Amino acid sequence: MFEQHPTPVAGWAPTPYQPFFSVTDVAGEIAFSQIMLYGVNKGFDIMGAGRFTGTHIHGQCFTYCFQIDNSLDIQRFDDIHIWPYWSNADPVIRQMQANTDMIITKRNDTPQWGRIFGYGMRSCVKMDSSPNGITSGMTIDSFICDASKYGLWVTGNNSDGRIANAYLSGEGTTIPGSHGIFLEGQGYTLAFGQVRIYFQSGCAITATNTTQGGLMTIGALLMQQINLSHTCYGAIVIANTSSGAMAHQLKLATQPQLNNSSTNMLGGTTNAYMSIPGYETIVNTIFSNKTYNFSNAATHMYMYTNVGPVSNVTIRLPNSRPDAEVLISTFQPITRLKIVNHPEESWTLIGMPTRLQPGESLRIRWVFGGSLSKGSWVRM
Repeated sequence: MFEQHPTPVAGWAPTPYQPFFSVTDVAGEIAFSQIMLYGVNKGFDIMGAGRFTGTHIHGQCFTYCFQIDNSLDIQRFDDIHIWPYWSNADPVIRQMQANTDMIITKRNDTPQWGRIFGYGMRSCVKMDSSPNGITSGMTIDSFICDASKYGLWVTGNNSDGRIANAYLSGEGTTIPGSHGIFLEGQGYTLAFGQVRIYFQSGCAITATNTTQGGLMTIGALLMQQINLSHTCYGAIVIANTSSGAMAHQLKLATQPQLNNSSTNMLGGTTNAYMSIPGYETIVNTIFSNKTYNFSNAATHMYMYTNVGPVSNVTIRLPNSRPDAEVLISTFQPITRLKIVNHPEESWTLIGMPTRLQPGESLRIRWVFGGSLSKGSWVRM
């Protein structure tokens, strides 16, 4: 299937054709397979077709490949492969990275997708909403999104989905403001198995909604080459929600890995609840001339304020024990900082800073040689 579009030149845009396939109010099952969308503006507009199945569909689209709404039964995809078959000219790819969403899912009840691949998109999966509702119960087995601004983009409030395996790559500084997972909606419930987020100009994971948070859980998270444009305070940046509203929650089953990146692990002004194995989360609004305490070892303290810089801040370490570790993140500069022992202890403190910059993370570990009498707290 193909359409006529202008020859790619600077400022290129596709001809704004209507959807190539419109599937509307189909009560029974309908299936499409072995289709090449060779340079199509809009591929499938699926409205009110709850048993739509699409398999072995490849191609290149310019506004969307699939838009799904009012699907009240299980909708299935498998082997969806979107690639610049029609043209990989730079003006075409840049236009797609600014405007093309591979799959837009609005009211879509329990979709089941497998083997999803997209290249050069604004988003590979956009969880949106309509007057009909939002996406719920979405499952994806394998999800690869390459050279795209957003891997998963959530704009619909209360969107719900699970993704087993995800590889979400930007294109470095070529795409300004790229994020692996970009959450604008509130009340989301998302669960991931294994996630690799790679080569992003911006953050790996960003949640921006300040009205109400959502819940995201991740089994294993690897982040590489993040914040290449130096625009994020951290690889994971989660917004502060309004007083009395539900905060964002991020729960990790294993310790996240951050490699070859121009940022710290966490950043932003947030009251989010973050659960990392082996760490208790303490959130403190930081003020000048105050002392803050860790309750136990293996703890992460997020310190934030809406006004900065702050000064004369004392952080009291927890009771020591083998392999104890504390992490501190601050989102405003601390110009005078003092790290001290627990009141009952007097161990040597090695490499402690006297100031922290916005978004800077501080990792301190208890180490000892031979016996605890030789122990020290050391900045790692």
